Amino acid sequence: AAKICNNMLLGISMIGTSETMNLGMRLGLDPKLLAKILNMSSGRCWSSEVYNPVPGVLDGVPSSNNYQGGFGTALMTK
Repeated sequence: AAKICNNMLLGISMIGTSETMNLGMRLGLDPKLLAKILNMSSGRCWSSEVYNPVPGVLDGVPSSNNYQGGFGTALMTK
């Protein structure tokens, strides 16, 4: 039960981070700078700091490796 709850929260956090980064880029912000600002602010979360969904913001994460090796969304539904 705790794992399902954790996966739900991570999913919500990742969606929020993705939408926030998308909005910022559409408004002309550099994604690396936006991530840096978010991670020093109240929006900081694991999704933005450790596993950022925008390609090129972080090295060694699925978004910067054409999403290879990432967490499959089918696993989220359990």
